[in-house]
Amino acid sequence: MDLSEHRVTATIAVSDLARAREFYEGRLGLKPANLRAVEDSERYACGHGTFILIFVSSNAGGSKNLVAGWHVRDLALMVEELASRGVTFLDQAEGSTVEGERRVPHVESGSRAAYFTDPDGNILGIKS
Repeated sequence: MDLSEHRVTATIAVSDLARAREFYEGRLGLKPANLRAVEDSERYACGHGTFILIFVSSNAGGSKNLVAGWHVRDLALMVEELASRGVTFLDQAEGSTVEGERRVPHVESGSRAAYFTDPDGNILGIKS
């Protein structure tokens, strides 16, 4: 038996739980799972029995790489939906935010992806 047979959870350090909740619930549309794993945390159910756990830590935002990603059916539609809620996407080629006509998903290894950050600078992504 190996780990590929088991579910995995994304665990994301945040500095301010109230601010993080506003982002993950208000901007990303995640719903609290009402299962507290640890104090000063929130768990959000996602598809197929997976979830994201955010928790308060002094190490919040330290990662320079993707910490969580969602696979979506229609990337362009999801980009537009999240952008309408105030999510600002990153332009991976230039390292700047994507605005207006430039809001085109990044292409990597034959798949399309778009990246954004939470209030602590944790990198999140969506991929089709």
